[in-house]
Amino acid sequence: MSALLARRGYSAAAAAHPITAKLCKLFGHEATRMIESGTSQHCHVTAVHHDQSSGHLLTLRIDEHAPKSATDYFILNMCRALSDVVVETGQIIRDEPRLVADVKGPDAELLMDWRKEVLRKASPPSTLILTRSLSRLNPAHPIFSHSPSPVFVFTSKDSAGQAENKELQWKLEANDTINMDASQDILCSKVAPHSSNSSPVYLVGHPSPSLCSALNFLRQQRMSAISIEAGPHTTWPLYYPTDLPSPISSTSPRDSPPTSPLSPLSPSSSTTPLDPFCTVDLLFLSLYSGPLPSTKATKRCVAVPVDETGQARPMTLDLLNRQFDLRHEYEADKDGSEAGWKFTVWTRKTNSD
Repeated sequence: MSALLARRGYSAAAAAHPITAKLCKLFGHEATRMIESGTSQHCHVTAVHHDQSSGHLLTLRIDEHAPKSATDYFILNMCRALSDVVVETGQIIRDEPRLVADVKGPDAELLMDWRKEVLRKASPPSTLILTRSLSRLNPAHPIFSHSPSPVFVFTSKDSAGQAENKELQWKLEANDTINMDASQDILCSKVAPHSSNSSPVYLVGHPSPSLCSALNFLRQQRMSAISIEAGPHTTWPLYYPTDLPSPISSTSPRDSPPTSPLSPLSPSSSTTPLDPFCTVDLLFLSLYSGPLPSTKATKRCVAVPVDETGQARPMTLDLLNRQFDLRHEYEADKDGSEAGWKFTVWTRKTNSD
């Protein structure tokens, strides 16, 4: 296999590496070269269920009710190994009390070796946690004490300014800030470590915290390869640029998801101006078309994204095809343990497409 990859133009390190061979099997040679190119890119990794009645790609909440896939788990960790920083949300941190966004799984050692030898990245990826308020974020969570690289808590400026209140229990170290553009009016302080071997934790207060402003912040910190693991209610702006038709609305209450992922939807006249750089460059979409649990459990394990006005912002194949090119798809063995799963990689269309 290594000789074949070498003839196809891969570097000696990549041609000899088992992770490169695995990526070629999953995503083909063109996409693998893109993955290993080391260029600036925003990667979004997500698993969805294709609902045939609505056409929606419903995000799977990976819990005890959701279908499982070892390949999807490998892709998640591959994206972590690929990136300079992994973006999580406060909701994910609350839902997963033991989460540390490092590279895990049976291929963890190989992935970190691939990161070092093929991607030429010496240190593990950092983590950014996006949260509007510190009030529901536990400073004793292991992500702050056990992460192998720096952690950034990206929150509102007001919340960051109250971090040392007794109710929040964050402790800051004075006179220790990271380099920022002062014109942006962003607060940034270093959090006092929980132990002597803890990685640095930085508290970043932004006037308007959002996924787009967080991506801008990371670019300013020269973190250009970003793996986005945020949930659908956070990532929908990445798929609704202003040049697309208006989104569809839901009858759901403000700031809460629809009572059912199959709720009736209708056209809307509103649009949302977005940062032109708030985009996904590489989309790793794991599609599950097999059966879901009972109706009650289905509501718990799938989600339709909802914006701040209560409008549903569902992902569909039509929406993706207008913005992305499908580069490769790999369908799992229909009789194997991953029956019903298909693994795809997409790249954003360019102006020349």
